[in-house]
Amino acid sequence: MKDLEDIIDPQEMEKMFDGDHKYSNIVYSTYQIANEVGEEVEELEQKVEELDSKVDQKLSTWEKLLNNDKFR
Repeated sequence: MKDLEDIIDPQEMEKMFDGDHKYSNIVYSTYQIANEVGEEVEELEQKVEELDSKVDQKLSTWEKLLNNDKFR
């Protein structure tokens, strides 16, 4: 993910908050947290996709077994 400086020029951010470093630091910290959460969400989405694929494989196996006359 991009650093905040890649999106907003630090000097521009200070201008937005009239040079008040407290607010620019809050914005930067919030951005960092959102960035970390975004990365965690991406990892979790990948895990969900992997589990979904495994479930589909198991379901397919069970469907084949249920449709096989030998197992009825």
